[in-house]
Amino acid sequence: MKTKNDGELPLRTAYKKISISNGLVKHDLCIEIAYQKEIVYKVNAVEEQKETPLPDSFAQKVFFELAEFFSGKRKEFTFSVCFQGTEFQCRVWQEIAKIPYGRTISYTELAKRAGNPKACRAAARACHDNPLAFCVPCHRVIAKNGSIGGYGYGTAMKSALLNMERNMEKYNDNG
Repeated sequence: MKTKNDGELPLRTAYKKISISNGLVKHDLCIEIAYQKEIVYKVNAVEEQKETPLPDSFAQKVFFELAEFFSGKRKEFTFSVCFQGTEFQCRVWQEIAKIPYGRTISYTELAKRAGNPKACRAAARACHDNPLAFCVPCHRVIAKNGSIGGYGYGTAMKSALLNMERNMEKYNDNG
């Protein structure tokens, strides 16, 4: 994974509406991606789709993989991502990316893995500032006491994502 944009080209943006369902609740999301040279720098859920040219083949691939993820058919992404943040944020995001599908860790454990065991609040802030939502799955980070903790898209969305992953893991284990 890369860690910075060398400023070679401006980032391209593309938008697509994607649905997520955990079997009980359906959420419709408008996903925005920012990318260049087949490297994704940002994945974000936004309120409304902006006018942009039709997505190119790379953006279509990213949206296809995200749709597969939201439907429970994909656990990992094949496209490259680039982290842009402080050294600590980048370490946190790299550690989040290692959390297995369907599993969770605490903010405290995340801070330890990122090299600063006393920085659990900074680790939580890095989760909040994660520019690669869903791809770097900060929804898999919960409070030390097992409660869900916060999430930039709301705790209902975090619960839906965690339940979707747990349900897919149970389905895969049984089938």
